[in-house]
Amino acid sequence: MSDLFHESIPNQQIDQAFSVMSITPQRTYQILTKRPERMAAYVSSRKSSPLQNVFLGCTIENQKDADDRAQHLHKLHQVGWRTFYSVEPLLEAVELNLSKQSVDWVIIGGESGSGARPCDINWISSIIKQCQSSRVPVFVKQLGSHPVNLSCQLKLHDHRGGDMQEWPIELKIREFPEV
Repeated sequence: MSDLFHESIPNQQIDQAFSVMSITPQRTYQILTKRPERMAAYVSSRKSSPLQNVFLGCTIENQKDADDRAQHLHKLHQVGWRTFYSVEPLLEAVELNLSKQSVDWVIIGGESGSGARPCDINWISSIIKQCQSSRVPVFVKQLGSHPVNLSCQLKLHDHRGGDMQEWPIELKIREFPEV
């Protein structure tokens, strides 16, 4: 559980990870990074065919991340890689521009932990609607430790907001992409 494309990870180590993924097509892998520019550069430099058992993804926390990071995944998607956005921790309303930025899957979640920042459930609802209108599978992972609705704290028993039974019905969505 680390960022495979962190600057401290040498390309040789990334090569090893991709080699394992290529010889285990029966497994599905998710590679998540906050550095999609390095991921795109690495994958492009290898000139290899996309691995259909690998999903390449980037973290999106706010609109700046969506604007900066999504473009790199779009380039990978255009050449056949399966891609996803992990929109967590969701810290503000985000427009994903799914009609422009092709992606195979969107995962959404609020921040958890003792210092969790608020996550407005209307932001989650908005992303769900964006995904549905673009026919992109969406998976709501958790509401986070500090879910709010119209600035009022929602009282949930699960301290991470992960119990779907406590959620509003419109947020109970856990779709998966075709594998």
